[in-house]
Amino acid sequence: MLNEDLENEFGKGGNDKAPENQNSLNRLMKLRTFRTLNKAAGGKDDVNFVDSSWSEDGASAQFMTLIESIGELYIGSNNGFISIYRSAFSSYKETAGILIHEFGHAISRNRSYFANYYKRYNNWNKAIACDEVFAYGFQDRYGFSFYQPGSKLYLPGSQRAFTKLTN
Repeated sequence: MLNEDLENEFGKGGNDKAPENQNSLNRLMKLRTFRTLNKAAGGKDDVNFVDSSWSEDGASAQFMTLIESIGELYIGSNNGFISIYRSAFSSYKETAGILIHEFGHAISRNRSYFANYYKRYNNWNKAIACDEVFAYGFQDRYGFSFYQPGSKLYLPGSQRAFTKLTN
């Protein structure tokens, strides 16, 4: 479904360069797939362009609930925001894959998966690691796996998550 949406909206399967701005994100969010994902995440998630190359932790995108931003550790939430940094923009297709990953986090929070990970391990780092594994799996199910030779995104991120879970 998303590949069709990308083809219809952007042509060439969405492989054209995505301009690094809010307009690109707005165009992606109008696609049927992202409207559906936003609804599944509670319908209140904003997607914002951040005019910076990287976040503090080196990520190209992040999801955070409004509650977390004022200091709470975890809850089921339907009021979050996704920040997409300049470094997340290459093609529309790759930016869409990163956005799907972040919606995996949003859905995890909305459905209290993250809260359950925290309750299970009573450990913030392991809960974060479980949430990363969930988001990568979510992304894979949509056909946007970055598990491929030369990937700068999937292999290091998933490996860090698995390492946290086994320590």
